Amino acid sequence: GRDYHKLIRNRLQKLADAGVSAHVSESETSKGTVYRVRTGSYTNRTAANQALAKIRQQGLDGMVIGQ
Repeated sequence: GRDYHKLIRNRLQKLADAGVSAHVSESETSKGTVYRVRTGSYTNRTAANQALAKIRQQGLDGMVIGQ
C-alpha cells in the first residue's frame, strides 16, 4: 500500500543521490507482491559493480546479475 510506495520513493531518491537511475517493477508471487528496484543496463560487469559500490555507499544493497 501507501507505506510501500513511500519506501520505494525513498529508495529511488537514494539511488538518484548516488547518480544511479532506477525503475521499479512489481510482481505477484505466492507470498504476495514483490517490488524489484532495477538499475542499468551497464556496458560491462565492472561498470555494474562500480554502480553497486555507489548504491552501497547510500546504505542500500543489491546484486549484479546478468541478462
